[in-house]
Amino acid sequence: MKALSRITVLFTMVSLCRGAALVHENGYRDLVELANERTRVLLDPHLGGRILEYSFDGINVLHEDARQDGWVYRGHKEHEPCGGRFDIGPEAITPPRNTLWLGRWRAEITGIRSARLISEPCPDTGVQLIRAFELAAKTSHLKCTQIIKNVTSDAKRYSQRSRTLAVAGGICLVPLNPVSRFPRGYVVYGPDDSLALRPADEPSVRVRAGILEIVAAPTELKFAVDSQEEWLAYLTRSGRLFLKRFPIDLSTGNGEIVGNAVLVAYHENGACELESIGSWDWIYPGKSVSYTEHWWLFDYPYPADRMPDLQEIRALIEAARR
Repeated sequence: MKALSRITVLFTMVSLCRGAALVHENGYRDLVELANERTRVLLDPHLGGRILEYSFDGINVLHEDARQDGWVYRGHKEHEPCGGRFDIGPEAITPPRNTLWLGRWRAEITGIRSARLISEPCPDTGVQLIRAFELAAKTSHLKCTQIIKNVTSDAKRYSQRSRTLAVAGGICLVPLNPVSRFPRGYVVYGPDDSLALRPADEPSVRVRAGILEIVAAPTELKFAVDSQEEWLAYLTRSGRLFLKRFPIDLSTGNGEIVGNAVLVAYHENGACELESIGSWDWIYPGKSVSYTEHWWLFDYPYPADRMPDLQEIRALIEAARR
């Protein structure tokens, strides 16, 4: 094992390094690159264990912010971290967690096109996080697993959250629950976290074929959906369909205020946050819980009329399931 700039890289044998390497980009040393012929993933352990790049044929679907190049947390928050972020919840009651959200992590290359990021134990929450990533050999399929480990002598209860910032200007697709408890299948957060159970119509938001489509940044920026189909999709203007698949397990409860498994939030810079929310699990001393999300990228032309073929997109999603 060899130490490189406070990052530990594990090599079990030379052949295991194929498709995984250390690179120096975005103002950082020793980012972890996972790559195959058409897909590239860039993992950053310097600022909260995030994904800086998820690209297909050179086009990144994650929101980038050049102001963050080389930035590390030194006790004050300068920017909202860009890229593919993960977190723990519930949002309203989880303690402050800068050690996890903004702190330095360790990175390990663990095999062919695979790596993991490991946080420091967080005294405020009593947990340590481990994120494992594995890129397929020939497709864009990226497996992302977050493990929450209880490092205290007391039971803790947290939920998993994947908070991915996608590039601005795309079309967000969320399947609605046909037996939703919400009158319109979703609710909207307004000022001061007020809730609109029957949100007003607006041009950038519509429902077609059971799918909520947000085609531009809406007036109210935060949508909660009690979706049950276990996927989210986002079509970028650069012609990439970004798909996230994830489990929805209600057996241990949901800690969010309205019990939503999906959250879509728009940021002032136009980036779209695609969030899946896992079950609210008890974690006993020394024990762990895990949550796995699967990502794909597809070539898909952005339609000039902003009316993607939803039947065709559903077919792509079903193919990814297999």
